[in-house]
Amino acid sequence: MVFGLAATPEISFNEGNLSLENTLECLEDINKQKEKARYLIINNGLLTTKVNGERTSILETINTTTASILKRYILDYGVSRISNLDRADRYGALNCMGIHAFGLLDADGDRTPSPFFFPDGEHVRRVCYEVPDVMEKKVLSSLRNSGLMAGDIIHGLYDSDSDENRGLSPIIGFHGFMNVPKIAEMFDKRLKLNKENAQRIEKENINSASGLDDVAKERESREFEYGRKAASSISSIFD
Repeated sequence: MVFGLAATPEISFNEGNLSLENTLECLEDINKQKEKARYLIINNGLLTTKVNGERTSILETINTTTASILKRYILDYGVSRISNLDRADRYGALNCMGIHAFGLLDADGDRTPSPFFFPDGEHVRRVCYEVPDVMEKKVLSSLRNSGLMAGDIIHGLYDSDSDENRGLSPIIGFHGFMNVPKIAEMFDKRLKLNKENAQRIEKENINSASGLDDVAKERESREFEYGRKAASSISSIFD
């Protein structure tokens, strides 16, 4: 299976208009291909306010977080006697066309911050999760509250007290959703806001600046001071 990977910029004043325009063009291309290709869309602005440090550190953290989540979903399997999320389940879901997203879950079954854009309130072809058996009700409640419509839900449960499952993090995957314009809308709004602010500031600066207001007066003063308007005769002095 082949996936396209798009890393989007943060939605803030830290990004210029050209970056946002390029992002919208990229998402437009993805939108045209979404029904016959698979994509992961990463939000590079996710941790901007959560990680202290330079931009390089932030991006390295996002890269590490993305890789860790994908490794957990694709390679780490919980052991269960009840309902297992096996390799066939995961790869069958990954085979869906469209956008895919993944996230770890907290103790309440809610998603923790993830570099992926989630499909809240949208139709998703398949949802797969693997959580401790005591979290099942919380996860299902969280899914209902998200307004998401799933074509199929595959439940993976494991005993967190078992030595075989120690260190596993609860995880959920959303496979095959199509609403790329909803993701693009956030970048489009920021771009329009940037342009509106730039036009407002430019207009205010032009209207308020006074650097050229006294040019004519200064020219007249200079001409008088340096003799261009000097008296042509003694009689003109007394005029």
